[in-house]
Amino acid sequence: MKILHLIYDHIKNPWVGGGGAVRAYEIYKRLSEKNHEITVVSGKYPNSKNYLVNDNFRYIFLGCDINYILSTFIYAIKAMEFLKKNYKDYDIIIEDFAPWNPLFSYKLQQKTNVILQVHHVEGLNIIRRYAFFGLPFYVLEKIYPRKFRHVIVVSEATRKKVKLNCTIISNGVEVKDLETNFFDRFHFKDEFVFFLGRIDFYNKGLDLLIKAAEDIKINLLISGKGKDEIKLRKIVQNSSYVHYLG
Repeated sequence: MKILHLIYDHIKNPWVGGGGAVRAYEIYKRLSEKNHEITVVSGKYPNSKNYLVNDNFRYIFLGCDINYILSTFIYAIKAMEFLKKNYKDYDIIIEDFAPWNPLFSYKLQQKTNVILQVHHVEGLNIIRRYAFFGLPFYVLEKIYPRKFRHVIVVSEATRKKVKLNCTIISNGVEVKDLETNFFDRFHFKDEFVFFLGRIDFYNKGLDLLIKAAEDIKINLLISGKGKDEIKLRKIVQNSSYVHYLG
């Protein structure tokens, strides 16, 4: 089977290297080992180059690498061009949805198998962050998924926000990476909370999680990478309950 997955994000993208990119890589690494042919199209970032993961799994980068805003919008234009030119070469097309760069792949549903994947719903956070300028993206996020016959979400909570009959395929963690003694070195006497994900305060709600941990006086262990690492490290320096594993 030939699969095309369009996702702006990539693991090494310094602007937004998040869980969606990790999920894509881990799933397709396994599918490619079963002789499925995988092409992932992602947005360009500084020093990004097309490459092969293995004989059946390749990454293609489109757009520009000047800055994040230009990168994400030009990626959308180039990805739509790529899709229009090459869709016949694939058995399944998956579009990873973000309101900032919709690819309108639903227009191909009469011609091939198209799936929309939704990782999370921003909702009113778009308005809070961008005020009036966020309104078009807020509206698009509400109506765009309804254009697709097939939608994948990563959790029941996201399904309820999308308000569609979606297929839930949850994210996973490699069990060998969380050995039974993984947390022993922290020597917490009481229960604690573990957060594993991208370090992005607005998108991941880390500000609320940190406040809750300090209010109820429970240890919070955070692990991950992201644009707000410096901000998190400053908080850790002044907190008795927040710990950053990196």
